[in-house]
Parts: sequence; structure tokens; C-alpha cells
Amino acid sequence: MTSTLPPGVILLLGAIAVAAVARRYTRAVTVAILILAAVAVALLPPGDGDLLRVGDLHLLTLLVDDAGQAAALVLTLVLASAVLFGATANRAASVALLVAGAAALGVTLAGDVVSLAASALFGAVALAMLVWADTGETNPAAGQRFTTLHLMLGFALLVAAVAELASGANGIIGPPLAADRWSRWLMIAALASLLGAFPLGAWITDCLTAIRAETAPALIAITTVPPATALLRLFPGEDVLMYVGATSLVYAMVMGAIEGNVRRLLGYGVIHAAGVTLIATGLGGPRGVDAGLVLALAQACALALMAMALGTVLITTGRQQVGELGGLGRAMPVAALMAIIAGAAFANLPLTAGFAGLMTGIAAAREEAPLLIWLVWWVATAASVVHIAFRAPWRIFFGTSCGLRPPDANRLARWAMAILAVLLLAAGVFPSAVFALLPFAAEGTAITGAKLVAYGQLMTFAVLAWLLSQPLRPRSSATYWDVGWLWQAGGPKLAHALFALWDRYLGRARRELATTAEHTRDRFMRWLIARGRRHLGRSLSDQLAIVAVVLVLVLLVALT
Repeated sequence: MTSTLPPGVILLLGAIAVAAVARRYTRAVTVAILILAAVAVALLPPGDGDLLRVGDLHLLTLLVDDAGQAAALVLTLVLASAVLFGATANRAASVALLVAGAAALGVTLAGDVVSLAASALFGAVALAMLVWADTGETNPAAGQRFTTLHLMLGFALLVAAVAELASGANGIIGPPLAADRWSRWLMIAALASLLGAFPLGAWITDCLTAIRAETAPALIAITTVPPATALLRLFPGEDVLMYVGATSLVYAMVMGAIEGNVRRLLGYGVIHAAGVTLIATGLGGPRGVDAGLVLALAQACALALMAMALGTVLITTGRQQVGELGGLGRAMPVAALMAIIAGAAFANLPLTAGFAGLMTGIAAAREEAPLLIWLVWWVATAASVVHIAFRAPWRIFFGTSCGLRPPDANRLARWAMAILAVLLLAAGVFPSAVFALLPFAAEGTAITGAKLVAYGQLMTFAVLAWLLSQPLRPRSSATYWDVGWLWQAGGPKLAHALFALWDRYLGRARRELATTAEHTRDRFMRWLIARGRRHLGRSLSDQLAIVAVVLVLVLLVALT
């Protein structure tokens, strides 16, 4: 048993406290509870934690290792910043956020696959409550799609965990698992989809366009950090993850290059981060695991900060298209500065949190991965960085003026963004201290001339690719359909078309068959009634004679 109260329990108790306090203290109490949970995460002793016995089943609900502890600490800090920014619109949203945070910590620190799956399913319900609080009136269809998909993925994880135990495995998270049975393949597919991998990762862009801008940072953190940590702990070195990650990177690169909606650009940034994490996880080994964890946490913080900076613009202007915004840097200097820091961190520039992880991961991919994976990582990173991290912030804050002068971020929002900015810059200035907290403490974290040259080549390639792609880019601010069209519009349209075909062709045959059956039934009933009347019309002696003959025949059959 742990000597301190588990952080997930702290958040659950905090949710009860938030439901009981006065409305005006909701935000302050929520932030205090999240900070208390972060302290509890930092004080957790390494090793096995709470062992829960359910009949003959022993569940290790808490396993404190380096990867889980680092991810849980970053997750609680990002959630505290998101609440300061305004993620909780009301008391119900605050309770849902704390419950979802508790489930996310359960996934991050789970010691067995059943606890992980149960926490993921519980978190899906809490996240559905949070999303419904934002989309219930404005876009209920998006809330329905989010709820349906996440419940399906949660149930898939639970089925895979039960099948894992039924196959004779103990289900304890420790040594890496090999994808040698269907339950583990199902587990990989569910976790990768929750992380944002192609093709089901399009739920991110669908959801981010529907929820409030204040809720986006919390949603990004809760839905990316836990599944990334779970994959790193369960399946490091699984080759299929590299190819799924490469496909996700290419998808994010293509869609990010043509997209003009700020919210959807953030979604493609999440898919890009998922692709990078999956490639690093598929590499495995000390460098792959450490690089994957650093990149996952750094990208989550950078995207949350970007969502706050650009969310300030969306909230104050009410516009979402990049082409409708411009020249806001003078009116909103704090938001502009934070967007620059977030873009630099997303691009993993030197002196930001992800630089050491990116260079370590790319070096490992060049030596251990197929050439195609390394090339896709290099090219897609360059292109996605330009279109997602730099194009939108530059156009919004320093492009041609749109004639608007909105107010800058308020005081609480500035504090929220400052926390994440300091965290990203401090981790970049002291990369050795960060890697010392990771599972393998891989070497090569120092910023050397060779790394700077390699990164300079990457950025040069990115700028050239951006300049060459300018004539090909559409000039409008239209929003383009992605694979999410399959269940947002294509699926319903296909269902309506199939029902129309059924009614037009098969429905006619069904109606003719029903008419024929009805006529046959009526004719049979008329014949039966006529026969009955004929027999009932006989004399009593005739009817008794018929009954006697039938009984004799039955008796003869029985005796023979």
C-alpha cells in the first residue's frame, strides 16, 4: 500500500468537495485540488502500490514507475492551468473535469490491464459529460459522436483486458507485451485511436470544432497523455506502431497544409503529436521510450498552450478562420508571445522541451528503423511544423490587419499560459534534468553543434517546402472534410440511401409478398370455416359414428 493518498482518489474526493462548495469558489477549489494531486504524484514512492482483491482476481491499481509518474505530474499541471484559463464553465463541468482527471491518472498509473481498461471506460463517461456540457445545446451531434466512439473504445479495451486474463496471462504491466494474440491487437488499436492515430483520430478535429475554446486545453491533455503513456509502458518496440505513426504524420501534414480553420488546425496538431509518439514507441529501446515520452509530454503542453493563446483570439473575436484574422499582435501582445512560445515548443526548437527528445528519436530512427519511417518522420515533421506551429500564429498576429482590436487575455488566463510557457522553456534549458527522471535516462541530451546543424537542415527543408507549396495552396478559408466525413456526413447519407433503396425495390417485393400471404390466409380461413359448417351440419348419429371410427383406428395403430 502507498504511504500517501493516491492522486486519483484526491481528485474524486475533490469532485465531491466542488459539488458542495459555493458556486463562486468553484474555480479556486478545483485548482487547489489539482495542485494537491500534483504534489501527491511527486511524493509517490516508486514501486508497486495498491493491491485490490476482487474475488480470485488481484488488481494492481497503482504502479509507480518513472514514465507514469512523469506523465501524471505533467497531466495534473496542465489541467490546473486549463482550469485557470476557464475550462470549467459551471459546477457540473468542474466535477466532470476532476472525475475525468482521476480516470486519466488511473490509466497513466495503472499496474494491470484490467485497471487500465476500467479507468479508460470510466474516463470516457466523464469526458462525455464534459463534452456534453459544452455541446449539448450548440452541437448535440458532435457530443453524440464523441460519446459513442469513446464508449466503444473503452469497451474494446475492457474486452481485450478480460481476454488477456482468460488466456492465462497475469495482466500485470511490467515487461513489454508482444502483439501475438487478438486481445493485444485490440488493445493497441483502441489505445492508438484514443491517442489520435489515423483513421479514427479524426474525432479530435470533430470535437475541437464543437466545444468551447476554454475547454480545448484540458481535452487535449486528458485525451493524449494517458494513452501515450499506456502504449509506452505496454508495447514498446512493436513495429506496427511505427507504420501507424508514419501514416498519421502524413495525414496531419496533408490536412494541415490546406486547412484554414484554427480549431481544426489544433486537431491536426494533436494527430501529428500522436504520430510522433507512435513512431518513437515502435522504435522501442531506451532511446525510443525516453524520446517518445518526452515528445508526448512536450507536445501536449505545447498544444495546450497554443489552444489557450489562439483560444483567446477565438473568444474575443468570435472568428475561427485564419483568413478572417490578422494584425492582432499589437492589440494582444501577451497572447501573441504565448503563441510564439507554443509554436517554438511544438516545432521542438532548441531550448524548448522537445528538442532533446526529437533529436534522440530521429537519431534512433536513422539507425534502427526502416529508411521509409525515418524519411517520413523527417519530412512530415518539417511540413507540419510550418503549417500548424507557424503559419496560423504568424497570420493571426502579424499578418495583414483585419481591422479588429480585441482585448488581450485576462489576468487568470495570463497566469495559466505563463505556467505552461515556463514549464516548456525550463525543460528545454535543462534537458539533462528532465531525462534523469525518465525510465532509461538515455544519453545524448546535451545541445551540440551537430544537433544544431541537423535541426537547421530540417528547418531549411521545411521553409523550402512551404515556399514551394504556396502556389498549390487554396486561397479561400474553406474548411475541408477529412476522414471524419465517414461518420459525420457520409455514414448518415449512406444509411438514408440504403433505406431508400430498400423502400423502393425490396419494399415493393415485401408488400406484394405480404398481400399474397394475406390472400392465402383469407382463402384458407374461408375453406376451414366452410368445412366446419359442413361437419357441424350433420346429424348427431353421423358425428358419433365418425368419432367411433377415428377411435378404432387409433386403437388399432396403438396395438400394432
